[in-house]
Amino acid sequence: MATQFSINVTNTEFDSFKGDDLLKLVMRRFLGVEECILSMVVTHLPSPIVAQRYRYTHLYKGPLDDAVATAIKNCDPNGPLMVYVSKMILSDGGRLVSFGRVFSGTLSTDQQVRILGSNYEKGSSEDLSVTTIPGTVVIVGPCVEPIADCPCGNIVGITGIDTLKTGTITTSEDAHAMAVVKLNVTPVIRVTVTQKNRGLASSDRRSQSSCQD
Repeated sequence: MATQFSINVTNTEFDSFKGDDLLKLVMRRFLGVEECILSMVVTHLPSPIVAQRYRYTHLYKGPLDDAVATAIKNCDPNGPLMVYVSKMILSDGGRLVSFGRVFSGTLSTDQQVRILGSNYEKGSSEDLSVTTIPGTVVIVGPCVEPIADCPCGNIVGITGIDTLKTGTITTSEDAHAMAVVKLNVTPVIRVTVTQKNRGLASSDRRSQSSCQD
Protein backbone atom coordinates (compact mmCIF):
# COMPACT_ATOMS: atom_id res chain seq x y z
CA MET A 1 0.00 0.00 0.00
CA ALA A 2 2.87 2.35 0.77
CA THR A 3 4.29 1.67 -2.69
CA GLN A 4 0.94 2.31 -4.39
CA PHE A 5 0.59 5.71 -2.68
CA SER A 6 4.30 6.58 -3.27
CA ILE A 7 5.01 6.75 0.47
CA ASN A 8 8.75 6.59 1.04
CA VAL A 9 9.41 4.10 3.84
CA THR A 10 12.73 2.27 3.84
CA ASN A 11 13.16 -1.44 4.54
CA THR A 12 15.10 -0.56 7.68
CA GLU A 13 12.14 1.47 8.95
CA PHE A 14 9.75 -1.39 8.15
CA ASP A 15 11.93 -3.69 10.24
CA SER A 16 12.37 -1.19 13.09
CA PHE A 17 8.73 -0.07 13.50
CA LYS A 18 5.91 -2.46 14.35
CA GLY A 19 2.15 -2.17 14.78
CA ASP A 20 0.82 1.27 15.66
CA ASP A 21 4.28 2.84 15.44
CA LEU A 22 4.61 1.71 11.83
CA LEU A 23 1.12 2.99 11.03
CA LYS A 24 1.93 6.41 12.54
CA LEU A 25 5.16 6.59 10.52
CA VAL A 26 3.34 5.79 7.27
CA MET A 27 0.58 8.33 7.97
CA ARG A 28 3.13 11.04 8.80
CA ARG A 29 4.79 10.43 5.44
CA PHE A 30 1.39 10.33 3.70
CA LEU A 31 -0.16 13.42 5.35
CA GLY A 32 2.57 15.50 6.92
CA VAL A 33 1.17 17.80 9.62
CA GLU A 34 3.61 20.63 8.88
CA GLU A 35 2.71 20.71 5.17
CA CYS A 36 -1.04 20.58 5.87
CA ILE A 37 -0.92 23.37 8.44
CA LEU A 38 1.28 25.59 6.27
CA SER A 39 -1.00 25.02 3.28
CA MET A 40 -4.10 25.92 5.31
CA VAL A 41 -2.46 29.07 6.70
CA VAL A 42 -1.41 30.26 3.25
CA THR A 43 -4.77 29.40 1.66
CA HIS A 44 -7.27 30.49 4.31
CA LEU A 45 -5.74 33.02 6.73
CA PRO A 46 -5.67 36.70 5.67
CA SER A 47 -2.43 38.65 5.88
CA PRO A 48 -2.00 41.09 8.81
CA ILE A 49 -2.43 44.03 6.42
CA VAL A 50 -5.85 42.73 5.38
CA ALA A 51 -6.97 41.30 8.74
CA GLN A 52 -6.17 44.33 10.89
CA ARG A 53 -8.38 46.58 8.75
CA TYR A 54 -11.49 44.90 10.12
CA ARG A 55 -10.16 43.52 13.40
CA TYR A 56 -8.63 46.67 14.87
CA THR A 57 -11.98 47.68 16.40
CA HIS A 58 -11.78 44.56 18.60
CA LEU A 59 -8.05 44.82 19.27
CA TYR A 60 -7.73 48.35 20.66
CA LYS A 61 -9.49 49.72 23.76
CA GLY A 62 -8.95 53.39 22.92
CA PRO A 63 -10.66 55.77 20.46
CA LEU A 64 -10.80 54.25 16.99
CA ASP A 65 -9.79 57.51 15.30
CA ASP A 66 -6.57 58.30 17.17
CA ALA A 67 -3.04 57.85 15.79
CA VAL A 68 -2.51 54.49 17.51
CA ALA A 69 -5.76 52.96 16.20
CA THR A 70 -4.99 54.23 12.70
CA ALA A 71 -1.52 52.66 12.82
CA ILE A 72 -2.97 49.33 13.96
CA LYS A 73 -5.62 49.47 11.24
CA ASN A 74 -3.04 50.10 8.52
CA CYS A 75 -0.41 47.77 10.03
CA ASP A 76 2.00 50.71 9.77
CA PRO A 77 5.65 49.82 10.54
CA ASN A 78 6.45 53.52 10.96
CA GLY A 79 3.59 54.23 13.37
CA PRO A 80 3.57 54.12 17.18
CA LEU A 81 4.76 50.79 18.55
CA MET A 82 1.95 48.54 19.78
CA VAL A 83 2.78 45.01 20.90
CA TYR A 84 0.44 42.65 22.72
CA VAL A 85 2.14 40.01 24.88
CA SER A 86 -0.17 37.05 25.40
CA LYS A 87 1.92 34.68 27.51
CA MET A 88 5.32 33.71 28.88
CA ILE A 89 7.08 30.64 27.51
CA LEU A 90 10.20 28.77 28.54
CA SER A 91 12.79 28.22 25.82
CA ASP A 92 15.00 25.14 25.53
CA GLY A 93 17.84 27.13 27.04
CA GLY A 94 15.82 27.71 30.19
CA ARG A 95 15.17 31.39 29.45
CA LEU A 96 11.79 33.00 29.94
CA VAL A 97 10.51 34.65 26.77
CA SER A 98 7.56 37.03 26.54
CA PHE A 99 5.57 35.84 23.52
CA GLY A 100 3.57 38.44 21.59
CA ARG A 101 2.63 40.07 18.31
CA VAL A 102 3.56 43.45 16.86
CA PHE A 103 0.42 45.23 15.61
CA SER A 104 2.01 48.55 14.63
CA GLY A 105 5.44 50.16 14.61
CA THR A 106 8.73 48.27 14.86
CA LEU A 107 10.07 46.63 18.01
CA SER A 108 13.84 46.75 18.45
CA THR A 109 16.44 45.90 21.05
CA ASP A 110 17.43 48.74 23.45
CA GLN A 111 14.21 50.59 22.60
CA GLN A 112 12.61 52.51 25.48
CA VAL A 113 8.98 51.50 25.90
CA ARG A 114 5.99 51.78 28.19
CA ILE A 115 4.50 48.56 29.54
CA LEU A 116 0.75 48.68 30.15
CA GLY A 117 -0.50 45.85 32.32
CA SER A 118 -3.95 44.29 32.14
CA ASN A 119 -5.24 46.69 34.84
CA TYR A 120 -3.90 49.86 33.20
CA GLU A 121 -6.32 52.73 32.54
CA LYS A 122 -5.46 55.76 30.39
CA GLY A 123 -4.14 58.63 32.53
CA SER A 124 -3.36 56.38 35.51
CA SER A 125 0.02 55.21 36.77
CA GLU A 126 -1.36 51.91 38.04
CA ASP A 127 0.08 48.86 36.30
CA LEU A 128 2.38 51.11 34.24
CA SER A 129 6.16 50.87 33.92
CA VAL A 130 8.85 52.31 31.68
CA THR A 131 11.78 50.13 30.65
CA THR A 132 14.21 49.28 27.86
CA ILE A 133 13.79 46.19 25.71
CA PRO A 134 16.74 43.93 26.65
CA GLY A 135 16.46 41.65 23.60
CA THR A 136 14.20 40.62 20.76
CA VAL A 137 14.14 37.10 19.36
CA VAL A 138 12.33 35.03 16.76
CA ILE A 139 11.09 31.59 17.80
CA VAL A 140 11.67 28.93 15.15
CA GLY A 141 10.46 25.61 16.50
CA PRO A 142 12.59 24.78 19.54
CA CYS A 143 15.21 27.39 18.60
CA VAL A 144 15.34 31.01 19.78
CA GLU A 145 17.34 33.28 17.48
CA PRO A 146 18.19 36.90 18.37
CA ILE A 147 17.16 39.64 15.93
CA ALA A 148 17.81 43.37 15.81
CA ASP A 149 14.20 44.42 15.26
CA CYS A 150 10.75 43.12 14.30
CA PRO A 151 8.21 45.10 12.20
CA CYS A 152 4.45 44.90 12.67
CA GLY A 153 2.51 41.91 11.43
CA ASN A 154 4.92 39.42 13.01
CA ILE A 155 5.17 37.23 16.09
CA VAL A 156 8.07 38.16 18.35
CA GLY A 157 9.74 37.05 21.54
CA ILE A 158 11.15 39.44 24.14
CA THR A 159 13.83 38.36 26.59
CA GLY A 160 14.78 40.01 29.85
CA ILE A 161 11.29 41.11 30.94
CA ASP A 162 10.46 38.15 33.17
CA THR A 163 7.59 39.89 34.98
CA LEU A 164 5.52 40.55 31.82
CA LYS A 165 3.13 37.63 31.35
CA THR A 166 0.45 39.56 29.49
CA GLY A 167 0.01 43.21 28.54
CA THR A 168 0.74 45.96 26.01
CA ILE A 169 4.12 47.39 25.01
CA THR A 170 4.06 50.82 23.36
CA THR A 171 6.15 53.90 22.66
CA SER A 172 3.16 56.28 22.70
CA GLU A 173 2.24 58.17 25.86
CA ASP A 174 -1.29 58.60 24.48
CA ALA A 175 -1.89 54.92 23.80
CA HIS A 176 -4.59 52.89 25.48
CA ALA A 177 -4.02 49.22 26.24
CA MET A 178 -4.79 46.46 23.79
CA ALA A 179 -7.89 44.39 24.48
CA VAL A 180 -7.22 41.37 26.66
CA VAL A 181 -7.47 38.07 24.81
CA LYS A 182 -9.96 35.74 26.44
CA LEU A 183 -9.53 32.08 25.59
CA ASN A 184 -12.50 29.76 26.02
CA VAL A 185 -10.78 26.60 27.20
CA THR A 186 -12.73 23.71 28.64
CA PRO A 187 -11.06 22.57 31.87
CA VAL A 188 -9.83 19.00 31.98
CA ILE A 189 -10.62 17.12 35.18
CA ARG A 190 -8.86 13.86 35.88
CA VAL A 191 -10.05 11.55 38.65
CA THR A 192 -8.31 8.41 39.83
CA VAL A 193 -10.54 5.81 41.52
CA THR A 194 -9.18 2.98 43.63
CA GLN A 195 -10.69 0.63 46.21
CA LYS A 196 -10.49 1.73 49.82
CA ASN A 197 -9.69 -1.71 51.21
CA ARG A 198 -7.71 -3.89 48.83
CA GLY A 199 -7.80 -6.90 51.17
CA LEU A 200 -11.60 -6.78 51.42
CA ALA A 201 -11.91 -6.58 47.64
CA SER A 202 -9.73 -9.68 47.25
CA SER A 203 -11.78 -11.53 49.88
CA ASP A 204 -15.04 -10.67 48.07
CA ARG A 205 -13.64 -11.98 44.79
CA ARG A 206 -12.64 -15.30 46.46
CA SER A 207 -16.12 -15.62 47.98
CA GLN A 208 -17.79 -15.00 44.65
CA SER A 209 -15.50 -17.59 43.03
CA SER A 210 -16.42 -20.18 45.71
CA CYS A 211 -20.14 -19.56 45.20
CA GLN A 212 -19.82 -19.98 41.48
CA ASP A 213 -17.93 -23.24 41.93
